[in-house]
Amino acid sequence: MALDGPKVLSRKNAFMVCMPYCELPRVPLRWVRRLNALDAVLAPTAFIGAALRDSGVITPIIDMPVGIDLPPADVKPDRARFGMPKGRFVFMCGIDLSSGTRRKNPEAPVEAFLKAFGPKRGMCTSSSK
Repeated sequence: MALDGPKVLSRKNAFMVCMPYCELPRVPLRWVRRLNALDAVLAPTAFIGAALRDSGVITPIIDMPVGIDLPPADVKPDRARFGMPKGRFVFMCGIDLSSGTRRKNPEAPVEAFLKAFGPKRGMCTSSSK
């Protein structure tokens, strides 16, 4: 969903639904107005469903977790493939920097690690695009 909320398109012969994603306990008022103009809102998580309800969305909210079931795969851990040393603790954090570093705060996980474990000799970092 864009920052302005979902775009309400023509309702002619259509059942209008939206699956919004929000990381806050309440959604913006401009979203509520647009979501209330739809026929249904799909909540991908219980947190988002609660945020929608608590924000005043009165359109029927349908809990619909995203995900797929996959058949078991023959996957074995392979640290060497990813350049991770054997026998060492690995701390991983993934952030999409294109969505805004100020809001995502990529320094926070590193600071949390250092606070919890202190600086470790031989600590290494890695990043990918």
